[in-house]
Amino acid sequence: MKIKYLYGIGIALLALITVSSCQKDDYINDGGKILSGRVNMTTYDYLKSNKKFDSLVKIIDQAGMKDEINGNITFFATTNYGAADYVSAKKQEKITQVGDENIKFS
Repeated sequence: MKIKYLYGIGIALLALITVSSCQKDDYINDGGKILSGRVNMTTYDYLKSNKKFDSLVKIIDQAGMKDEINGNITFFATTNYGAADYVSAKKQEKITQVGDENIKFS
């Protein structure tokens, strides 16, 4: 008897979870503006206008790759945290190669 009772509660709980999880979200998270995946600017200009990508813009500028970034490509942009991790890893790699932990790296 208890097994049938628990089985019934389990099915009712599963049905409740299924029904309540199927609600639509309008994705209005920015004060009422509807978010759009398109902006009217180049990839580089968008990265430069957003403070989360300051380090990435510096890397692009130093590498002279502005035109490549603005081309017809898919570009996976990393935030400042990812860029800092990359620069730190490259610095550590250079320290290991040279054997001098006081090396200047820019």
